[in-house]
Amino acid sequence: MKKNTIILLFTLLMFSVSVSSGETIYEVQFNDSDPGFIGCYPSPLLLNNVSITGVVTAVDPDDSSNFYIQDADSLWSGIFVSDAGSNLTPGDSVSFTGEVNEESDDGDGYTYLTSISGLTSIASGVQILAPLVLSTGMLSEDCNDSAEAYEGMLVKISTVDVTQEVDGDGYWMVDDGSGATTISNEYYIFTPVMGETIISITGIASSFSDGSDVYYKIIPRTASDIEA
Repeated sequence: MKKNTIILLFTLLMFSVSVSSGETIYEVQFNDSDPGFIGCYPSPLLLNNVSITGVVTAVDPDDSSNFYIQDADSLWSGIFVSDAGSNLTPGDSVSFTGEVNEESDDGDGYTYLTSISGLTSIASGVQILAPLVLSTGMLSEDCNDSAEAYEGMLVKISTVDVTQEVDGDGYWMVDDGSGATTISNEYYIFTPVMGETIISITGIASSFSDGSDVYYKIIPRTASDIEA
């Protein structure tokens, strides 16, 4: 009995070490001083391989091997993962190794992880961290370190008015009085009415380019993310 207890404790210790080792997403994302020449506030670990553990917060409905992951409810703690090679769902807790890259070819300017290997499922149905509450004005300006802190994270805005209807890119805009920000229909399609007041919008904060500057957007995941 004593021997079995020792083996169990050793196994639990090894599991604890395996899921807590590696880099945090904060270490990958944090950069509030160097706007950079590639992307917008690029990762200090650009082109490095990192080991990450976190909970899936959103999945691309067209390709479930592309997803967002978060490992804390503090700033700089979310990131996009590309071509993971596994079909995942929100609430999956996973660990993996990936290469840090910047989406810069089209000017979108966001940090992401690719060349994924060793993806391991730890648990499913894990409760996703509550979204960070912010004002629309916090994502209304072009490339800046304050908005960058929310990149890849689940966020929520409340009591917003529609100031621009859906354009050809699936983008529309809302404003709570602090400055307009962009909402994207890339995961869930919603057709707003100009001047309509929406109670709340939850989604992933990300970025896009208008051809010259990098701006920020919120990507609602499902119908439940928009309380109209």
